[in-house]
Amino acid sequence: MKNLLLILFLTCSCTGVITGQNKVSIQLKQENAVSTVLVFSGIEKETKLNFNNLVSVRIKGGESEISGEYSYTNKKLYFTPSFPFEKGFNYEIRYYNKDTIISIPKAEKKAAFVTNIFPTTNHIPENLLRFYIYFSSPMREGDFLNYIHLYDENGTDLKGVFFDNQYELWNSNFTRLTILVDPGRVKTGLKANLELGRAFQKNKKYKLQINKNWMTLNGQILSNNYTKEFYGTTAELTFPKKENWKITLPKINSKDPLVINFGKTVDHVSVHQFIQIITTANLVVIGNVELKENESVMFFYPKEKWKKGAYQIAINSRFEDIVGNNLNGLFDHKMGTLKNEKEGVIEYINFIVTTL
Repeated sequence: MKNLLLILFLTCSCTGVITGQNKVSIQLKQENAVSTVLVFSGIEKETKLNFNNLVSVRIKGGESEISGEYSYTNKKLYFTPSFPFEKGFNYEIRYYNKDTIISIPKAEKKAAFVTNIFPTTNHIPENLLRFYIYFSSPMREGDFLNYIHLYDENGTDLKGVFFDNQYELWNSNFTRLTILVDPGRVKTGLKANLELGRAFQKNKKYKLQINKNWMTLNGQILSNNYTKEFYGTTAELTFPKKENWKITLPKINSKDPLVINFGKTVDHVSVHQFIQIITTANLVVIGNVELKENESVMFFYPKEKWKKGAYQIAINSRFEDIVGNNLNGLFDHKMGTLKNEKEGVIEYINFIVTTL
């Protein structure tokens, strides 16, 4: 949020110490008032004034002064409160027995809502591993399953589908939550799978609903319920193979995108985490990534124009599709069927930019 600056002017005629017009300003940073800046013309540091006697700050109508620290720089007196001022309160600044009231405005509360749910496709494989829910504002953590409902085509609220993780899988700013389908139902042969089967069935219709009573960090509820409707499709039983990807090369001296068609919907977080474009000198090419066609096609737009020469697409073998299959093999794999015993091996696709 942009800093908010409130300017108030005081006039004082304290002979021999302060003359002319004096200015009081409140600087609000990151939605809190972090300092009060008092500017006095004519004050010299050599006067060695006792700033605590010169200025006092308190909540309007309150008896106790607000504690804080004073500092003096270039004829400016700075007061930093021990705790940030609260929005919506009035404060009284007494300066040489002259009172000025300042008001800290309340923050405008913007409506909070679900912005998207990934995968964006409305055809979900029977063995889907996870959904990602994106919010417009930071959300409160705790009891997430109280606000997420999955309904079948008969309107039945399906239970036991999502894994009740002890530690909720939020991103760093609490705007994206990862919810896992119970892995015990995704993997064949496990107790939950044998007793309940997979969570989704081919040709069945489902509705994933996010309840609007979910609260943001600042105490708002969501503006409305959010619903994603989709159909179950056949389980995805092939893992990503870079040899099957179709690459469209950019032109030299252009900012045309490098296009990778994966041939299937992939995990959008994996694209950002596990794919890089590098030069033969092992320097990362800086740019932006866009995913289209239900996260099946990646467009990489370089920050600088492509130069003639050789490049590589570096892919960590942890790169996944939406059911958790990665370059190393199937999520629901049998013992000894993985390509490598070690996860995280880097694989490469070489390409050369030469076309004008």
